Amino acid sequence: QLFYTLAAQNNVPEASIAGTWMIAMSLFIAIYAIAIYYRRIYLMMNGKPYGYADFVGPGILTACIIVGVVLLLVYSNLALKSTTSVTIVQEPGQCVRRGMDGVSIMEIQPSGIVIDDKRDLALIPSLNRILALPAGLPTDEENEKPVQVVANLPGTNIEALEYVGDSLYALSEDIDSSEIIALKWDDENLGSPQLVEVHRWKINLQGGEGMAVVPGDNEGGVPKLVVAGDLFQSPVANIAATKGRLSIDVFDLDSFNYETTKAKASSKMNKSLVAKGLTYQKVGSMQFFEGLLYMLFDNDRVIRAFDTKAGQIVQETQLPVAEEGSELEWEGMRLQRITEGSRGVRGASSATGTLVLHLALDTPGQVWSFRLVENNDVNASQRWALPRCAV
Repeated sequence: QLFYTLAAQNNVPEASIAGTWMIAMSLFIAIYAIAIYYRRIYLMMNGKPYGYADFVGPGILTACIIVGVVLLLVYSNLALKSTTSVTIVQEPGQCVRRGMDGVSIMEIQPSGIVIDDKRDLALIPSLNRILALPAGLPTDEENEKPVQVVANLPGTNIEALEYVGDSLYALSEDIDSSEIIALKWDDENLGSPQLVEVHRWKINLQGGEGMAVVPGDNEGGVPKLVVAGDLFQSPVANIAATKGRLSIDVFDLDSFNYETTKAKASSKMNKSLVAKGLTYQKVGSMQFFEGLLYMLFDNDRVIRAFDTKAGQIVQETQLPVAEEGSELEWEGMRLQRITEGSRGVRGASSATGTLVLHLALDTPGQVWSFRLVENNDVNASQRWALPRCAV
């Protein structure tokens, strides 16, 4: 039973195998023992002087105990081997850890990423501030430039960013609700442009974590804003236990207008479908990119890509480890397609452009950029893979 519990909670196949064997042996011993017991009762009641010796049972019992001990040792060894270790090795142009000079590492908590193509910037929410880094894969010289702080919103805890037209939407989480804040660039200060707040909407979603703009259901339909929340942060302790921790609200994008201060979800996304087979079921970040909806499940250490029309998972990618003990802290992701000749590309690119994955680590605060390896086979199960320096 202990092995089965471990297997269910931690998704460890070795524990499931060991548990199956030991439960089967326990049932066999129980059935064998009751058969021997009634056989001896029969012999005594009928005055039989022989047939009481059992040369098989002790051997079976001893073998089962030995096998159980061996399985325990093997499982423990596999569990030790499966302990996470750092998988990322810095390599210029492939696996780049972004420089964070200009801000205190004690005061940053990156939780998302969005690309500003017009300004060639990667915008990163961190607590109540928004930081800016060069987009794409920077050179060593570009990577040494200090981080820009382009917005400061006191009293907020910004978890995600998403561009809607020329407005930048920021998702600020709270334990009983969340806010979406509309920001726009103030370019009057050409030397250091800043994002300024223009409006706020309250949404009835606890613990907002990630959001993405997706196309409408039909061609020409109203686009939707999908927002994922974490109910474990709710003040009502039993909400997550009864409903599960994941909640995904879907809003019609035109419900966010400057004449209202509240936005109401038009529907919910099927959380059982998107989180099927996962243990913790917490979405840390989302992005709709090249026809697929990507969701980063931070505590389960995977990125899933969904065909929203078919409702199917088309890719699942294991997240790398940047620092031991922080393997569950990836909270932001953004895929970026860099076409040849654009400012974001550093080095050679293919005819269709270079595909880059940006990942934000919550604690300790880190941002990484990876040049992905693409699969040109349209029938392949994986459209892209992490480079060798990240696996």
